[in-house]
Amino acid sequence: MVFGVVAAKNYFQKMVNDYTATEYVPIAAPEASPGKVASALEKLDSYSTGMAGGGSPVTLTLTGEELNLILWNHPDFTPVAGMINVAIEGDVLSSEVSLNFDELPMPKGFFASALQGKFFNGEISLKGGMEAGYPALYLEALTVNGKEVPDAFLARVKPQNLLQEAAKSPELSAFFESIEDLRIEDGLLIIVPKDVTTKP
Repeated sequence: MVFGVVAAKNYFQKMVNDYTATEYVPIAAPEASPGKVASALEKLDSYSTGMAGGGSPVTLTLTGEELNLILWNHPDFTPVAGMINVAIEGDVLSSEVSLNFDELPMPKGFFASALQGKFFNGEISLKGGMEAGYPALYLEALTVNGKEVPDAFLARVKPQNLLQEAAKSPELSAFFESIEDLRIEDGLLIIVPKDVTTKP
């Protein structure tokens, strides 16, 4: 039993060493005219206003560029500005990230201690849709520190809806329940709220 615990701990430590880093990797800021930035932010604000009490829901349709500009410039996303770059090609949303584990909510114990002072630097590819009436995101590919994560690991993760745990948050659960359709297609992220008057 003791040997099993030690082996598991050593394996986890190896995974931490292989797939984390001790330094932030600079993420290039998107370049766009002030008008383009304002247009992207206005799209999100119009969607948010429509979802507020008494508002008229509208469909949110964003290109990868617009989504990226929102993540870098909208006040609601200040915590992740400078940590993420996204692009959408076809039905795949890809993201370049450099996240500091110290700034993420982590459970106490060895797991958190092992990740203290560490960064997750990598590229993630995702597909999105709806599952049982709720938004869903699925991992397509993952590269960390320039290394492709083994298929043996990805095979366990790919079938999992990455938004499943997030749905346990009352705030996010209410947001998810307000969505009739979410999809990534033709280079666009499309979010259709319930009771929307015009659908794409």
